Amino acid sequence: MVSATQRGWIMALSYSEDSLWGDVEEFYENMKAPRGKDSWTISSDVWGKTLRKNWMLAAGDGIAFYHTKKARFPRGDAGGRQARISLIGQITKVSQEGQAVSYLSTKIHARDYDQSRRNPLIRTDATQHLFHAAGMIPGTVATFYLIPPAAWAEILQRVRADPPDSLPQSDPTASLAELSAEEGAPQLSVHLTRERDPRLVQLKKQQLLDATGRLICEVCGFDFEQRYGPDGRGVCEVHHRMPLSDYRDDGSPTRLADLAIVCANCHRMLHRPSVECSIDLLRSRLQ
Repeated sequence: MVSATQRGWIMALSYSEDSLWGDVEEFYENMKAPRGKDSWTISSDVWGKTLRKNWMLAAGDGIAFYHTKKARFPRGDAGGRQARISLIGQITKVSQEGQAVSYLSTKIHARDYDQSRRNPLIRTDATQHLFHAAGMIPGTVATFYLIPPAAWAEILQRVRADPPDSLPQSDPTASLAELSAEEGAPQLSVHLTRERDPRLVQLKKQQLLDATGRLICEVCGFDFEQRYGPDGRGVCEVHHRMPLSDYRDDGSPTRLADLAIVCANCHRMLHRPSVECSIDLLRSRLQ
């Protein structure tokens, strides 16, 4: 059982008429603190339900407000009008019956409000794993998703990190070729991953090699060996047609038919949150 101090939730929001939650700028204004306060509490009737029946929100849990791509973003939005976590806080009171949540009281810290507004956590390839960890694939609005402790800790770290405009600035007179930055310092990161069986990957490759003698991308037809010669033999990636995070915890096995041979480029496209398509759909787009 995860303790309340370790738990975090994502509340998925979208736009709807007369809603205080959907328009991103109105959302920030409604959450804005009275002048001079370090923290404050926002209380409101809400709509929504937990993703699973046995999940209960509790005082002390963390809460992250997530705006989908359907939300109203201001013109010239620095985040490219992409889905993002707009704000984080802590639940102080909640009314819930079964899966239905009808009331939520949230404590907001001024520092989190300021950082979230200037530096929201955009849903990109680099942050996708945080949303996958909570089961948001692709994600449904008006829903509370439970964030595992490691993912919640990373969300807090990312939201509270210094925004880009607070970092040391480079010499504006320097040319692009002269710009530099220090890299390579070790950093400890914690990620939640789904267990994969490497034997299935090898069996899938061997199955296609035995049948055709080649490993050809099932989307675009790229063949590493044909392009790069002997050094490219056996090079390919294996894609799960259904994301592992969508698998139910019921022990259902993964079959070779559930896997696909793809090149690195197509694999990247298949996992882009803005694409959300299948092998067949991506292939049809290319054609």
